Amino acid sequence: MDGKLAEWFAELINGFQHGEQKQARLVNDSGPLMFDGGPRTTSDTTDSMYDLKDVPRKGKGLVATRSIPQEEATNVSNDLIQPAKSLYTVRSIAGKGKGLVAAERIVKGTRLLSEAPIFRVPRGISNIKTLEGVVENEVQRLTTGQKAAFFDLTNIYGDDHSESLGIARTNVLPLVGSDDASGGLFLDASRINHSCRHNAHNTWNENIGELTVHALRDIDPGQGITISYLPSTSEFAERQRHLKEKFKFKCKCELCSLPVVKRELSDKRLTNIQGIDRFIGAALLDGVDPVAALNILRMMFDLFEEEDIWDGRVARAYKDAFDIAMENDDAPRARIFATRAYEAWCLIEGEDSITTIKMKRAADQLSAQPPEGLDKAKFENWLWMVEF
Repeated sequence: MDGKLAEWFAELINGFQHGEQKQARLVNDSGPLMFDGGPRTTSDTTDSMYDLKDVPRKGKGLVATRSIPQEEATNVSNDLIQPAKSLYTVRSIAGKGKGLVAAERIVKGTRLLSEAPIFRVPRGISNIKTLEGVVENEVQRLTTGQKAAFFDLTNIYGDDHSESLGIARTNVLPLVGSDDASGGLFLDASRINHSCRHNAHNTWNENIGELTVHALRDIDPGQGITISYLPSTSEFAERQRHLKEKFKFKCKCELCSLPVVKRELSDKRLTNIQGIDRFIGAALLDGVDPVAALNILRMMFDLFEEEDIWDGRVARAYKDAFDIAMENDDAPRARIFATRAYEAWCLIEGEDSITTIKMKRAADQLSAQPPEGLDKAKFENWLWMVEF
């Protein structure tokens, strides 16, 4: 990395550590909406290789719109993308109300839940009375069983709103990528508790019209299933402030319960991850030496490993590396980064998500081959331009 780029990166890290307010790109689209602030959106579009159609004796399902060559078949087991309610139970968890708990061992990448909302709540309504009316109308349309389940959900707002609005504000999840700007209320997914080191990730899948939840790591029987309610995983004090302000609880998760010395090391890693993300975002806009950009991204993956991070940040970082390679007409590296981004999104969102499908197409359209005869370490050094 040349001196100018090193200085630029150091300034970005230092600015973030001292409270410089810039919009982070590493945002989490998982947590409840709370009806304030919009989720991250994307302008990416793709022509899906699937259609959602009625399948005889099976209801709606994904049907291929074109023949798919054998070489396009993935090596991800079908067992990893099939929702199975038997994988979890809903039970009371001490200090957290009711939540989802693994009923058996859940393997990393498994789609453990796929659920349609019982109703949607439009975003952008600032008038509380209007919002109360919208929610009340939706609740009245529910079946008797759905109403009972809805009113059994947590309400952190007490008497601040009507009971229905309080429950909705507490539990509505974002439908990022849906055709309309709305949030969804789910009878199971809305019960998933928070952890700053979450073991599952929820995503709105527009292809199937359902919210999916995938395991980010192996989950043992009896272990609580968790997602992140945070817009990004920042340092300890900021996480606690946000969760207390928005969700009215003090987090005591694995990450927040680390001894002070380990917690401070974790904070430093998380701060550096966000600083690198800002650097890469600026580099993609302004142009940057690919050697410096890929070297810095490699640092981010080292931090991911040290911090035990495996979520959308990993897939997006590989996508950034792909974009950098494409900007520099480096097809061999671009193909590898596209493939790694695709594989990451398969685990996080499933093979049928629009993002995953698009990334697979990007990889398949590149035929350039990397150098042969390199061992693993030398190959990684070549890939990230550590050595030429």
